[in-house]
Amino acid sequence: MEGHLLAPMLEDNPPEFPFVALLVSGGHTQLISVTGIGQYELLGESIDDAAGEAFDKTAKLLGLDYPGGPMLSKMASQGTAGRFVFPRPMTDRPGLDFSFSGLKTFAANTIRSNGGDEQTRADIARAFGKHRF
Repeated sequence: MEGHLLAPMLEDNPPEFPFVALLVSGGHTQLISVTGIGQYELLGESIDDAAGEAFDKTAKLLGLDYPGGPMLSKMASQGTAGRFVFPRPMTDRPGLDFSFSGLKTFAANTIRSNGGDEQTRADIARAFGKHRF
């Protein structure tokens, strides 16, 4: 994961130490304080599913292929805002940890109970995307 943390250092205007990094991938969701090369402190992380995993599984439930993130975002752009309201994960707990399993479960239940026409799927994708962070 160090390569991901330090990738911004390759930019023309790299960040100065210290900085906080949000690492989001299919397997990891971590918030890390970076004070120097090799000097990292984990501030928070997913306690269950990573954000990318939640994206991919929700996309699959909506009938999209893997990897689901880009296609889910494209579908969400066609959705109607406000038709579905998803819960914000772990906003009522202290600390900086993340949880995405409840959001994924809410998506699955919403998909099952609202049918599968194209507009409904797009509306669900939009609501999911809005509430992932």
